[in-house]
Amino acid sequence: MELQDILEKHREYYLNHFNEVTSSIKDSQNEILLKLPTIKSNEVFELYRYDIISGEKESPNIQEINTDGYLNHEELGYSVNNKGIVLAPIVWNGVDFKVDKEYNNFKTLINWAKNWIDSEDKSSDTKPQGFIHSITEPEVENNNVTFSVDFGTAPIDSLIELLILLSKEKEVNNIKLSSTWMTGE
Repeated sequence: MELQDILEKHREYYLNHFNEVTSSIKDSQNEILLKLPTIKSNEVFELYRYDIISGEKESPNIQEINTDGYLNHEELGYSVNNKGIVLAPIVWNGVDFKVDKEYNNFKTLINWAKNWIDSEDKSSDTKPQGFIHSITEPEVENNNVTFSVDFGTAPIDSLIELLILLSKEKEVNNIKLSSTWMTGE
């Protein structure tokens, strides 16, 4: 199965549940962008797009949408720009990235995140809006770089674009995608 095909299945699995929940809640707003009061190396890591907010302004009900399961499959191997890509089972709203080499130029990653989270909040009332919901600040440990992305309602093009950008880093040889927080693997 092609990488785009399996990623689309993972996205659809999550998005079907997301759409079901958001359409069932009246008088709500979806995918609201907020800046969390933290100190990070870049503002994009402080941005968070909440799935759904409903209720009164004085006491809003903020809800994150998670599925009860995931699409289970064996680890799959792919190649992007001659770099190895390992795709373990993932959950679209919580993809963990493990890049096998320590690199410290996160400018490309930050620019990618600003674009896909819509950091200038030019969002519209369209549902779904097609944005990532958050990205964690990269951590360097044991010559690996790790971070997570909640792809929210973003298209698979966002993930493919990120893989292409990461694979262009000369220090990088392999990238692993997983969702161990959900799969336990």
